[in-house]
Amino acid sequence: MAELLANELFGIFKWSQHGPMNENNPCVCSDLHKLKTHPADVVFSYKDPYSSKRIYLLTDLKSYSVSSISYTSVKEALISLTKAVECAQVDQEWKNKYTALEAESVEIQGLLFIYNHDSLVNHEFKSLLDGIRDDLPKISRSVKISILSPDDINYLNNICNDMLTLSGKRAIPSLENCYFFYPDADFKRKIVLEKKSGATLQSLKEPWQILRYSLEDGKMPSTIVYYKGSGEKPQEFLYLIDMLSFYQLLANSQKIEIRSPQASPNAITNFERALNEYKNNLIDRYSLYSSNHKELVEKFNKISFSTMTNVIKVFSTTEIGMTIR
Repeated sequence: MAELLANELFGIFKWSQHGPMNENNPCVCSDLHKLKTHPADVVFSYKDPYSSKRIYLLTDLKSYSVSSISYTSVKEALISLTKAVECAQVDQEWKNKYTALEAESVEIQGLLFIYNHDSLVNHEFKSLLDGIRDDLPKISRSVKISILSPDDINYLNNICNDMLTLSGKRAIPSLENCYFFYPDADFKRKIVLEKKSGATLQSLKEPWQILRYSLEDGKMPSTIVYYKGSGEKPQEFLYLIDMLSFYQLLANSQKIEIRSPQASPNAITNFERALNEYKNNLIDRYSLYSSNHKELVEKFNKISFSTMTNVIKVFSTTEIGMTIR
């Protein structure tokens, strides 16, 4: 189940898959790890827009019931993945099998993907992880491990479902013609975004993900901001609007839609309050220099907020058993 879902999600986020799946690779640090082999469920990659490196993610796919998501199971999975990544970084045979181009700058990291197959999302996962953090063995500073929790996966599944729905309705173009936005790291170094740039792992863990697209050639692109927060307080949206302004998305978007699958019942009211407050404060400052507020007001009129249908991915074990051989 985790394998099917991971391939579906990361395909939409424009990650590439490399090498064979469900392989055991020799341990080249056997004296240190006390193992003969390391598992590799699947290896994904994407291009990092900041470093220009291709990031390879040695991914451990776990499909657990809520009762199986325990301190022990997660800790054991993390230790196993850490050792596998440590070996992969120094094993030329592993690199020959899973990485694409020798000339390209690469970085090998680990990803623990924990899918909750009985759809009872475990909101206690963060506190469980905090407890494990101090109980893991020391590892090399070069080894980076990330975790996508059941909550993360449920949220990302909602984003993908929404993107597919909007594309099917032709509200946005085909997904291959949409791209994810990344702000410049600083004002001196500009990022050159590819028109088909995918999502990075780091961006998928952020409170929001920014999708850009153009329905007509030559027109200013539009922006969708997927927002992970609940919108329970207006301050959330004040911060979000300020981010849009800071990264010049207000000025450089045909329209901006903020879409949330986890919004509280008060989110739309809080958004309107925050938008009006931000706009009025800006107009007050702007009026010191000019009495023409029309252009400024138009920037805010292009922003909208809406909730999304919250969907949970459910697989049929019978169907999977009949189709996979």
